[in-house]
Amino acid sequence: MNLLFSSRNPLLPSGIICIMRFTSSSKYVKLPTAEEDKSPPARYGRNTSIFILSVCASFIAGALGFLATRQLTSVVSHNHTFQLDESIHTFHYNRSFSYPPSNRTNRAWRDIFPAEGGFFVHPIVAPTRSTFSVFHQLHCLNAIRGGYWASHRAAIRGEKLVDAALPVDIQESHIRHCTDLIRQSLMCMADTTLEVIDEKINGVHGFRTEHVCRDWNQLKEWVSLQQKKTHVEQIV
Repeated sequence: MNLLFSSRNPLLPSGIICIMRFTSSSKYVKLPTAEEDKSPPARYGRNTSIFILSVCASFIAGALGFLATRQLTSVVSHNHTFQLDESIHTFHYNRSFSYPPSNRTNRAWRDIFPAEGGFFVHPIVAPTRSTFSVFHQLHCLNAIRGGYWASHRAAIRGEKLVDAALPVDIQESHIRHCTDLIRQSLMCMADTTLEVIDEKINGVHGFRTEHVCRDWNQLKEWVSLQQKKTHVEQIV
């Protein structure tokens, strides 16, 4: 009785296949090529054949494990289960997000977040309490705004700031954390939209430039919906 085992190893160069034939005499015979078909097949001893078969099986198992791990990492890292629509959006300067903290500016920042904050749970996307990175990044940017204006006001008034007396969000350690987080986030996303130089200022201001943007309202609504389904504690 003959039993054929054939497997292509994805880690070996293209065209190399592990092929074995098991014979009733417990000998293993290498399958001949078209040119060798009429020639007496080369025979291998039991130990040699078992070794070759083990190597092929190890390659196959390793390759499958590698591919499975890479696919899982891709799903977790890039979150293919959650997608947003995209559209063209022109940037315009909105002073509500850059002026000193006040009821008006604080409300503007609060309104760009989901209704209950940034944290939520979802059976597939986020089984445990989580937030999307963009909400963390915006929280950090707003903290830098607060820290800047607190320092500016103290400098104008000739006052000395005591770090421990400041709100946690604008203390030195948090501002340092936020600065580097935003740096890495910007480099990670690497927006390659072209900004044409304004010769009057010999530079670029970034506004009145079209960008391909994800639908922010869609993101807010989706997270708010998850928060309605399952209440989670927010981090202030």
